[in-house]
Amino acid sequence: MTLRFTGGEHLQRGRGLGGLLRLAKSVFSPIARTVVKAAKSNTGKSILNALKQQAIESTVNLATDALRGNDMSESFQGEINSIRENAANSIENLRKPMKKSKRKLQKGSGFESAPKRIKRSKTPYIRGKRKTNNRGLFA
Repeated sequence: MTLRFTGGEHLQRGRGLGGLLRLAKSVFSPIARTVVKAAKSNTGKSILNALKQQAIESTVNLATDALRGNDMSESFQGEINSIRENAANSIENLRKPMKKSKRKLQKGSGFESAPKRIKRSKTPYIRGKRKTNNRGLFA
């Protein structure tokens, strides 16, 4: 009596954990690039600085209220209200017109004024054919 094994290659078609990670990378890498690009812009830097200052201020206020023995739920609600107010003010300031960028205007008449490029080759190019050596191999 022999044992028959029917399995193997046709069952191993999945991509496994690597396939899931590759899918996650392809989905999230464009989002991550966009977020990094936005964070490096001047507007992004100002927003991050405002968030940092707000977080420090809120932490200090909550810590002082805890040390004084005030009700933490009321302190927390007060901080949430101040965060909302500061966020609204920040958005309103962003909406105001910013300084105009000092871009240099392009000059010239464009493509027509550019010197023409002449392509020079030692051997003439024959479309669709290749030069072969004596053995018939490509050169």
